[in-house]
Amino acid sequence: MDKKDKLAALKKAWFGPIKTKDEAIKAVKEASNGFYAVAGLNIVIGICLWKFYIIEGIIYLAASTILRLLKSRATAIVLFLISIAAAISTISNFASRTNAGGRNIFLAIIVLGMSIRAIQATFKFHKLPECVADCKKISKFMLIWGIILVPVSIVSFLFVSVLPYVTLKDEASISAFFENPIINSLFGLFVILCITALAITIEGIIIKLQKPKNS
Repeated sequence: MDKKDKLAALKKAWFGPIKTKDEAIKAVKEASNGFYAVAGLNIVIGICLWKFYIIEGIIYLAASTILRLLKSRATAIVLFLISIAAAISTISNFASRTNAGGRNIFLAIIVLGMSIRAIQATFKFHKLPECVADCKKISKFMLIWGIILVPVSIVSFLFVSVLPYVTLKDEASISAFFENPIINSLFGLFVILCITALAITIEGIIIKLQKPKNS
């Protein structure tokens, strides 16, 4: 395969139309693989430089896993919103020339493109007549995951919120605790996890309530 064929295959993989179940599943897998790579990159950066990037890596890892397993439109939209927030942050960091990391605009554009492709693939998957039975099965897991993740994320958020008041005695230490970027990122993880769980729960209910088009 020459360079032109490789570019054509790459263009089809990321921008080509999705017409069949297999193409939709493949597109979702490719998007999730891309987010896995971003998650891994964030975790490596977190280990080597800024610890809070580990939490961001976990956010991408969790969301992309849900996307891959459930073909969830709601999760694809959440990833899209996260990607937009990351792109805005990247542009801001680049403009201010801060040393806090996150200045790779090219990577931010790629991540945003992956999230758009994930939205296209998941919505197409749920529209295809051949995927109706699969969607009904997936909806059960959406409800299970949602029921588990919503209380877990809320309890975790509350636990971390109360923790400094139990373990620390002076106001300065408590204030420093909440200003810690790792703690802020951890709060972000719980919030995003809760939003994603609520979204896939609602999506699962909607799928359950949908009637077959031929009925």
